[in-house]
Amino acid sequence: MTEKRKLAKLVKRVQKGDSDAFGQIYDRYYDPIYAYVLHQVGSRADAEDITAGVFLDALERIERFSWRGAGFEAWLFRIARHDVLDHFRWHRRRMHAEIGRASCRERV
Repeated sequence: MTEKRKLAKLVKRVQKGDSDAFGQIYDRYYDPIYAYVLHQVGSRADAEDITAGVFLDALERIERFSWRGAGFEAWLFRIARHDVLDHFRWHRRRMHAEIGRASCRERV
């Protein structure tokens, strides 16, 4: 059986509620997703948090996953990319808010 077929069977099992199958997907893809996220954010703690979020997002959305386009791995990495972008957006907003508070204190 090809790797793609094995993966397709795992995904179908997860879509039917099989948590063990999702554990197998997690074990298979954790390291590459973590490596990607770590490369993007540069912080191990942030990378661990974001990677955990990627798999939570994947679990919540897997029922809507369908085999079209680039496939499951690309779908996971797309979730990771979006979660990394959300991380940077959140940090940028927080930094702007802190700068705004600091400049207000300087005026007083």
